[in-house]
Amino acid sequence: MNPDRNTDEALERLLDHTLRDLPPRRAPQSLEGRVTAALAQRAAGSPGRWSFVLWTGPARAGFVAICSAVMALTLLGGGTAVTALQRLPLAAAPPLAWARHALTVTGAAAELAAVLVRTVPAAWAYGGLAASAALYALLFGLAGAAFRTLYLNAPPTGRKAS
Repeated sequence: MNPDRNTDEALERLLDHTLRDLPPRRAPQSLEGRVTAALAQRAAGSPGRWSFVLWTGPARAGFVAICSAVMALTLLGGGTAVTALQRLPLAAAPPLAWARHALTVTGAAAELAAVLVRTVPAAWAYGGLAASAALYALLFGLAGAAFRTLYLNAPPTGRKAS
């Protein structure tokens, strides 16, 4: 055994024991006041800045329902809405003439997407969805493995690895 190592370990044990026996220190009054004020300010912040996890259950359910409805309207009724908007008379509003061209382009893109969706076999679509799900699972698995390798198996900071 190395005598220097024994004295280092003994010193470390003595220091650890001495520091553990000390009473916990109280934070300064000024720090307590600043932290309390910062927490109150954060709690009083606008609800739009809160994390989605902190929303109430009905608010989350409503948000998901509205987003699902907008997505369904976009996917299912987008072409019909564009066709209806194209038929509106814009002759009375010349500054909005560019809108007719934009709607024409959007309608053509929607029709192209509809033709492509009809021509792709259902088996290919389901296979693509399954491949996407498998790739996402692989991504999360690799991210978890990388996290475990990099952070959970690493020696704690400030101590020597034995």
